[in-house]
Amino acid sequence: MTIRVYAGATVSGLPLQSISTPRLTGNWYLTEPVALPLGTYTFRGEQTDTAGNTGYSPPVTYSVTGVDNVAPVVSLVSPPASSADTTPTLAGIAGQLLGDSSSVTLRLYAGNNTSGTLVQTISATRGTGGAYAIDAAALTPSTYTARAEQADSAGNTGYSTPATFTITGLDTVAPT
Repeated sequence: MTIRVYAGATVSGLPLQSISTPRLTGNWYLTEPVALPLGTYTFRGEQTDTAGNTGYSPPVTYSVTGVDNVAPVVSLVSPPASSADTTPTLAGIAGQLLGDSSSVTLRLYAGNNTSGTLVQTISATRGTGGAYAIDAAALTPSTYTARAEQADSAGNTGYSTPATFTITGLDTVAPT
């Protein structure tokens, strides 16, 4: 007997897991644990006889619930280390798991780390593939540190690695 586990409420696509299990007293039992993240899954048993005929059990759908203590994984891949652009683009990839917020909050701090004074808080919306991008409001020439954060429906918050960058300002000095 083989048990196939599918993501979602139907038996479609490739199974996430295929588990072989022994048949005991005419019934089959799953004798090994199946580790699945929170979400909805459909199980279906199948058995093939010696003639090559395969029979299928009715699919059974259930949801894995419980305490979600895993924060979304969010990254920040820009801005460049140094730029004259006073409205730098802050971009990255946000978590896309069930329950992860579609909104990413970006906080900009004065100085070389996140213990500096909070200068800006801006929100971006996660798009296709988890990508997000938003321009900061105008910044004066100085050094800043940005960090992205994303919450999920269980109250967990994931943080990107901080990115420190310098706004140099426009070059207004004429060559000599």
